[in-house]
Amino acid sequence: MPNTISPPSKEMTRKFRGIPLTQFMKNAAIKDPLADTAGTSLLGLADANGSPLLGSSTNNTSVTEAAVVYVPVPSDYVPGSKLYVAVRAKVSVARTVAATVDLTVKALGDSLGSDINATDAQALTTAYKTFLFDITPTGLIPGRTILEIVLTLLNNDTGGSTGGAASATEVYLEYEGRY
Repeated sequence: MPNTISPPSKEMTRKFRGIPLTQFMKNAAIKDPLADTAGTSLLGLADANGSPLLGSSTNNTSVTEAAVVYVPVPSDYVPGSKLYVAVRAKVSVARTVAATVDLTVKALGDSLGSDINATDAQALTTAYKTFLFDITPTGLIPGRTILEIVLTLLNNDTGGSTGGAASATEVYLEYEGRY
């Protein structure tokens, strides 16, 4: 018998799946679109094409604002492999205390499970930067599991004297997928 090598059953590559910012909704009223401006703990999204998710400007105050989006795990995702949510974000002016981006990610099922984001909140700078959030892949079913992703921007300028707002221009999934 000839010695043959079977081709691999799964060939993997790094893949990306963009999440349009227009799909984000009010965290407290998930069927309602975001307002044009931030407020009452909610991020805003203006009507102009290319607008970022935008938080309130703070000057000697602090706000924490969020928005939610529902995204299916891609059908070509390889179960158990790496899955990240990436967020490109910044703060317009350095904050006196802190400016951070954070995610809460839950898999929808019979009920919302616990947070499967394994990455802590990350500090924003005054230049846009892409932040990766590592998602625990246990039990995720490609094409069937729906992820609830709550994006939170904290902007704390308590004691400061210059207004500045946090914003996010891009959100996407990065994952190991099949060819």
